[in-house]
Amino acid sequence: MDLMLAGLILPNVQNHSLGRLAAATRAGGFTAEVLPFRGFSDIDRVTHAVKEARPRVFGVSLQTTEAALASVILIEMLRKRGFAGVIVAGGHFATLNAEELVRDVGALDVVVRFAGEAALLSLLQQGASPRALASTPGAVYRDGAGVVKLGAAPMIDPPTRSAGGDLGEALPVHLGFPAADIVASRGCEAHCSYCCVAGASDLAATHGARSTRTGATELAEQIDALYHRRGARVFNFMDDNLLPLVPDDALAWLAAFSGALRARAVERIAFSLQLRADVCTPEVVAALVRIGLCRAYVGIDGYSGRQLTALGRDAPSDAGVLALGRLASAGVFSVCNALIIGPTFSFTSIVREIEALAEVRDAPVHLLPIDVRAGSKYFERVRSRGLLEGGLLLRRYRFADPRTARLAEAITSFPSRLEEHSVPIALYDLGYNLGVARRLVPEAGTDQQALVYQRVTERWNADQIRVLRGAAAAADASDPGAVARFVADESARVRSLDTELHALCAGALRAVELAVSRARRSEVRVHTRGQLLSSVALSMALAACSSQQAPEPRDGASAPPALDAAAGIVDSAIHLDLQGGPGSCGPGEGGARTARASFPETLCYCIPGSAAVPGVVTVTLDDAGIPTEVSFPDGGALPDTVRACVLSAIGGYCFPSLAGTSQSIAGAHCWIA
Repeated sequence: MDLMLAGLILPNVQNHSLGRLAAATRAGGFTAEVLPFRGFSDIDRVTHAVKEARPRVFGVSLQTTEAALASVILIEMLRKRGFAGVIVAGGHFATLNAEELVRDVGALDVVVRFAGEAALLSLLQQGASPRALASTPGAVYRDGAGVVKLGAAPMIDPPTRSAGGDLGEALPVHLGFPAADIVASRGCEAHCSYCCVAGASDLAATHGARSTRTGATELAEQIDALYHRRGARVFNFMDDNLLPLVPDDALAWLAAFSGALRARAVERIAFSLQLRADVCTPEVVAALVRIGLCRAYVGIDGYSGRQLTALGRDAPSDAGVLALGRLASAGVFSVCNALIIGPTFSFTSIVREIEALAEVRDAPVHLLPIDVRAGSKYFERVRSRGLLEGGLLLRRYRFADPRTARLAEAITSFPSRLEEHSVPIALYDLGYNLGVARRLVPEAGTDQQALVYQRVTERWNADQIRVLRGAAAAADASDPGAVARFVADESARVRSLDTELHALCAGALRAVELAVSRARRSEVRVHTRGQLLSSVALSMALAACSSQQAPEPRDGASAPPALDAAAGIVDSAIHLDLQGGPGSCGPGEGGARTARASFPETLCYCIPGSAAVPGVVTVTLDDAGIPTEVSFPDGGALPDTVRACVLSAIGGYCFPSLAGTSQSIAGAHCWIA
């Protein structure tokens, strides 16, 4: 075996990144195999497969912060178990943290920034000596003296680019229709300060490459091939921004795209995509709907002018509410987000944001804490203020405003509001299947299910505002016990409502499935894309899972497709709480102290469909805030060697605000696309 690649894949999912790399390797005359890797529970399986196959090169797709620690432990365990081949890492996270990875992970030979096709072929043809790596595109490596060096300039785009990712595998099936995931751009023209996609775009620009978008005609040709040759009728654009940022430019691009589809006899299709709110003029929305837009994830992030300024996002404050109203009026099911909590956010600005959120009527709001992502301008801002703790593989942040910290504590004490299959994500799944059904099978009659979507959205948003207002009042109180009392008083009510709304969504989803089955006179299955995508972050996070097997995917639904830097996958590594001040790694004021766990244990789940884990990884820190022990619930399912490796990887990090405590650690943010 020449090459083995490991990354986040599950059955019946298109993974353009790994698929392209494997295809390019085979086209170069070498053998290649792709292995699914979903985190700690897969370490034994993957290391065993590598030991059996003995590839000359082993590559890890390192796309997100959630995947970082588990992937590094996999690399270290391969070396401990005797693998002597070349180990290479690539992907979004690896690209943005290349020099630090190479410096800190001794078992890793090389990181490849950006496109990896040419670099993998070079490794297979020339090996990984320092001399060979010096001419390898995108390589970051150590020379013979251990000094980090850069190889040849990276390839920003692969040699052969395919927007549709037609790599020969069977297409997933959604509601009975073959579906394809599309990546039609690289990078993003916007420069939002919190976004790692912007960071990657800026890094690419230093090599003379700007963000690019597949031309309208070329993209139509890709869809034409998938439509006529493979029967695809559903398309999911995974791009961070498919459309140009200026509405008139977006409208012109859509006109060209629509005309090119008509010229190729591509008729009725359904598609979903991510949209910036400020591009959603009435004309742009109408053009999207004519082509087949049926579900949108609207990136709004901030709803008040002050919050948008804090995020470094250039958009009018009313753009979000207007966009959602226009999409809803056009029959598009939308989900939107709000980056409500962040280390530098003032309490006053968050209170204003809550009142601005109260104006949202037409889509469920998915509350998210801001990510502090390496490579972003916001990361540098937070670091310069001394609010970051830990290191590359496990970072947490503190809050500059104590009231914001208390508000964060209150918000994160309601697990059903933040767990990976929360009500907005259930609505995401319902809206997706409703959109496909109403576009491609209008005779199915799904008006009642659409009404469920509307009513659940209204109830969710209203209660979310009620809870946010109450939490803000408790956080602003002078009484130190106000937040704890508020959480105790509200927990049962919040859980009860969320359970009810979740059940309504599940019932409506089943009804859509039955209605389309009757209309098409054949059994079809819904696609629970949102649940599965959002679960990946937690399944890759620092959590011990007793289940080693993924569940059977519904209608081909599984882990994230197109795990590609162009897809703008969100990463996360945050800690919401503690008011400990910045400073060197020494005992906190007053010595060791007890801290609240970062997130409730019920937030950590295994692979979608498995039972909830009774706890998460527990890290014990000494009086200086340095990790001294790692344990898993009930002894965990992982060997002692893996636990020792985890402790070795994070044992040099320091968390002053957590000194003298034991912390439950898990992924904090659930993303969907």
